[in-house]
Amino acid sequence: MIHSFDSDIAKQYGLVEAILLQNFAFWIAKNEANERNYFDGRYWTYNSVKAFQELFPYITTKQLRRALDHIIAEGLIITGNYNADRYNRTLWYALTEKGKCIFPIGQMDVPEKANGFAPEGKCTNTDNKQQIINTDNNSKVFTRPSVEDVAEYCREHSLNVDAKRFVDYYNSNGWRVGRNPMKDWKATCRNWSRTDDKPKGKLKSKPTYDINDIQARSESGADIEKLLEELG
Repeated sequence: MIHSFDSDIAKQYGLVEAILLQNFAFWIAKNEANERNYFDGRYWTYNSVKAFQELFPYITTKQLRRALDHIIAEGLIITGNYNADRYNRTLWYALTEKGKCIFPIGQMDVPEKANGFAPEGKCTNTDNKQQIINTDNNSKVFTRPSVEDVAEYCREHSLNVDAKRFVDYYNSNGWRVGRNPMKDWKATCRNWSRTDDKPKGKLKSKPTYDINDIQARSESGADIEKLLEELG
C-alpha cells in the first residue's frame, strides 16, 4: 500500500499529522464529489482509532491520538458524531477552512455545490503563500459543548437543566433543533429551562354548587356524603 503526504505540512505540523490530513483530504473530497456524508454545511469522513491503526500499521496508538489532538488544537479539523446508532462513538472528521488552505491550490478542488450555508472564507495564493480570507464576518462555526460547559452555563444563569441529559439528547440527534442545525446551544439551553419550569399538567378544578343545587339533589335522592366530598 502506498501512502503519501505533503512535506511542507509535515515540516510545519509533524509527519503523522501530515499523513492523517492527507487521508482526510482525500476522503472528504471524494465524499463531496459523490454528494455524501454532508451534515451541518460540511462534508465529512469517519474512522475509529482502531481502523486508523490497521490503515497505518507503522503509527502507534499514542502517536495517532497525539496527532489527532494536535491538528484539532491547531484548528485544521473539527470532529462530530453523525452515526445512525446513538451508541456508536466513532468520530467524524471535517476540514476547516484553515485545514483546506494548507494544501496546495488545486489539491482540494471538487465540483461546487449549492447549499444554504454561508462560506467561512476562501483561500487565495499570493507569492506561493496561502492565506485565509474571511468573507463573512458574521459567520460562526458551531462548537458542541461538553457536559461541563452546559453545567457551568446553567449554574451561572440559574437554569433548571440537566446538563448530561441535554448533551446526550442533542448528541443523539446530531445537534439539531427540529430539522435545522443548532446555531446557539446557550439559547436552546435557556428554552429548555423555561419549558422545564412550566407545570407538567393543569390543575383539576373542583365543582361548585349553590344552595339550590344542594337542595335539589338532596330531594332527588342524591348521596349527600358523596356531594360533600365533591365540594371538598
